[in-house]
Amino acid sequence: MELSLKSITETIQKLEDYIKAINKGTDNAVKKATETLYKKVIDKCNEGNLSRFTGSIQTSYDETKNEGRVWTNDLVIIINEFGSGIGGPSRELDRGYASKHGYQIDMSGKGETGWAYPKQDGTYGWTHGIKSKKMFYEAYEEVKKEYGKIVNISLDGEIGKIY
Repeated sequence: MELSLKSITETIQKLEDYIKAINKGTDNAVKKATETLYKKVIDKCNEGNLSRFTGSIQTSYDETKNEGRVWTNDLVIIINEFGSGIGGPSRELDRGYASKHGYQIDMSGKGETGWAYPKQDGTYGWTHGIKSKKMFYEAYEEVKKEYGKIVNISLDGEIGKIY
């Protein structure tokens, strides 16, 4: 290859195309990972007999920040994600998940025997709590393991377009 103004200009253009492909591939990877996380959360909620609440699970992608998000504000899903009050600290309720995210399970540390709660019809029910199902957490952990592959596929798809 001969070194000239033309060859340098062509090389600069190829590098700029390569940078654009990397940026587009990265964006695509975040979008794909967000979509995959959303689908896995829905599947895990369905497996946990929570299918009637999955309509409250939302997903978004912000192109300016290249940031994907999956969330819910539904209290039933949230309580099932984190659990509620069963067992004491000696039981492996959350394996550190809740405490890492600012929550505390069974704050009394005694493993309460149960409690009454108000129902929508004005009566009271009795519960011993529920174990954490961790649908979001487990889905996230699965996607985290797959992310390298998602990135490679996304980058290969975009970089392959310029060669």
